[in-house]
Amino acid sequence: MDVAQLKVYDFLKIKLGDQEAEMLISYIETKAEKKEIDKTLSKEEAKLLSTKEDLYKLGTSLEVKIESSKTEILRWYIYGMLGSISTTVLLVKLLFS
Repeated sequence: MDVAQLKVYDFLKIKLGDQEAEMLISYIETKAEKKEIDKTLSKEEAKLLSTKEDLYKLGTSLEVKIESSKTEILRWYIYGMLGSISTTVLLVKLLFS
């Protein structure tokens, strides 16, 4: 116990008695520790929670990735079509020549 707690304990011991004062001090300490733990949890929970700004940034980055994926798919589709067309033209030339 620190000095402030000892003074409170001495005052309560006079008013309530030794055992009751000790129980009351113990109860107060327990409540204070619980409140401190709750504050710590609140800070950790706050780190995990998303803000609207975080969600907006995430949405924007996802849109950019999806757009680049669409472009990549379109590029490979065009390459495939050009390959198919050139193969068809070559086969037609070979058959009719």
